Amino acid sequence: MTHASNASPMISTTRQALAALVAVAGSVAIAAAQTFTITPSGGGLANPGPVFRHTPIAGVAAPTFAGLTSATAAHSTYSFSQTGIGQNDAYWRGGWFFRVAGDSREFAFINAASSTSGTLIINRTGGANNNLGTSALATIDYSVNRGATWSFTSSQSWLISNPAQGPLVLVRNAITNTGDNPLTINLFWVADLDVPTLSGDDIIIARPGNTGLEMRNLSGALPILFMPRGNANAYIGRGGVGFPFGTTALDDMVDAISTNFNNTVPPANAGFDRTYGYQWTVTIPPAGGFLAETGIQII
Repeated sequence: MTHASNASPMISTTRQALAALVAVAGSVAIAAAQTFTITPSGGGLANPGPVFRHTPIAGVAAPTFAGLTSATAAHSTYSFSQTGIGQNDAYWRGGWFFRVAGDSREFAFINAASSTSGTLIINRTGGANNNLGTSALATIDYSVNRGATWSFTSSQSWLISNPAQGPLVLVRNAITNTGDNPLTINLFWVADLDVPTLSGDDIIIARPGNTGLEMRNLSGALPILFMPRGNANAYIGRGGVGFPFGTTALDDMVDAISTNFNNTVPPANAGFDRTYGYQWTVTIPPAGGFLAETGIQII
């Protein structure tokens, strides 16, 4: 278990972990127009998570990936949004979940304005650029408490940029302990990604050096998705909806039992639909903060 500092939710070690990826994310002049829409996670088929779109230069049609011949073409026309399998579809669904010490299962940060489960209360308190489609940055904020036992806030953000390595969505969750006692919390980021041209012929690879996971098309066709591990404690690679190798990473979050990821991925020699997730386990002192950070990048 790791222990967070009590200084600020913007933990400096997180930025160091992803420095190679995000050095230009906040300062680069984005060449192509960006659109960005987002909805809260929810975690189910009817409640998909954020939608990321990296739009092509005005007047350039976004082709299906069957016609792409180079990484450069993929970089200029790729969309992270739910635009239809076989076209510009990479991000189908996913989002953030949590489990506080003493809970017997994980919980989603909700789509609704508020939700209760016993003494657990989740309120969506605000956000910026939600569903406007005009900004590279979008946020959603929550307050969560279990009566007087514990409480925390969650500020979730998605920053889309166009660095030289390829379009990047930086995914962050800043937790602040607003209770009077240390907060031991497990955070989970899980997502179902599809590498075109089909949703059911992908493989997940754990990168050497424990830097993150990579999703590829079994055929070797471009593009390749890199999901940086950041400061996560553990990862999981799972099957997708209706495919082998167990339930999906999202199913693990919405069942009635607790889950811990075990740093395993399905066999790389069998291409099927794939899901993945990262887990952070931290203890945050009162008034302290922790920043979980990962991302999705086309390389």
